[in-house]
This record gives sequence, structure tokens and C-alpha cells, in this order.
Amino acid sequence: MDDGAAQLFRMLVEAGATPGKDFSCDAERHVYRMSERAYILLQLAYPELDLSQFASKSTRDEAAAATALNQQLGIDFTGRLLTRIEQRLQQLSPADAAWYLQLLLSGVEQRTGVGLDQLLLERLSPENQAWVNQLLEMDAATPCDLWMRDLVEAAGGSPEDVEIENDEVLLSEPGLALLMSVWVGEYDVSETIDVGDTADADEVDDAANEGS
Repeated sequence: MDDGAAQLFRMLVEAGATPGKDFSCDAERHVYRMSERAYILLQLAYPELDLSQFASKSTRDEAAAATALNQQLGIDFTGRLLTRIEQRLQQLSPADAAWYLQLLLSGVEQRTGVGLDQLLLERLSPENQAWVNQLLEMDAATPCDLWMRDLVEAAGGSPEDVEIENDEVLLSEPGLALLMSVWVGEYDVSETIDVGDTADADEVDDAANEGS
């Protein structure tokens, strides 16, 4: 981390931002990421600071990372997924939407390095940006497995690759492979997913907890 980034991160901490949640640094790629909340905290704590330089650097990085991911998958994954997310936010209850967003966004970033939260906020009105930030901070989230369907289909899967019946998610083997190509996290999908005859529970558990 260079001196400029170190100074910025000290300012963020002093402003009340949380390392790892509101901001982070990718040492290998020499870039940093800041959440919308981090920008707001900086603006309030240091009103004289020009934040445009930080916003432009972060935005260019996320857009480039999204483009690279789309090329790797051979499909406009990020564009398709962001459109689906916007639709879900209009359909789901607040508690369901909170679960959906928190699991989906964090898991995609852990697996791919693409911060979809920033790209999503750029597509929304200020009012809806504030709503999304509230959902990402909400503790009272209820399980909503639609995030798996949307990830698989955005990555090129078909509706037949993900079937949701009551509290059970049925994934085909290609569906599971697509899910794990774009998502990883602490949520134990093996408790929810029945992959059928092509993969057993141990294989699902190993895939779900494998790092990128």
C-alpha cells in the first residue's frame, strides 16, 4: 500500500468507516475499494476534501474488472445480473431483499473480485441508493434462495438448472458449476441444495467453501 492510500485509510477510520466492510485494498492489483457509506463519511468528516479522484479511480477499476469477468465467462454476466437485481428489489420484501443482496453481492466479490455493490448503486436514483445501503446494513434478513437462481441464470444457466420448491433448491450439475464459478461464501449451501444424482453432499460442501 502506498503512502497516499495509507493516509486515505487512516482518514476513513477516523471518519468512522470499518476496514474490510467500508473499504479495502487489493495489494496484488494496487487498487482500493470504498463503499458509498465510506464516501459519505469522508465527505462529512472532511468537507474540504475533493473526493472525485477517489470515486473515478474506484469506478474505473470495478468497470474494468466487470468487463474482464464477462470476457472470461463469455457472457454479459454483470449486466444481466444487475438488471435482475434491480427487478428483485421491486418484488421482494425488505427482509428478503436484505438476505438476497447481502449473500449475492458479498459472495460474488469474494469469488471474482468485482464489487457489484458500486456498479449497482451507479444505476440507481439517490433515493434507491439509500434504500440499497439500508438493506446491506440490515440485520433482520430472512432466507431467500432466489439469489442462487439469479446467479446461475446470469452466468448462462437455464431455468431447468435451478428449481426452488418450498425451502429446497434443486440444482443440476451444470447449475452447481456455474454457481461456484461466480460465488463463494460462508453460507452452507449444502443444507439447502439437492444436486440430485450427479454430485453428493460432500462435493457440494467442498465447492461451496472453496476459496477463489
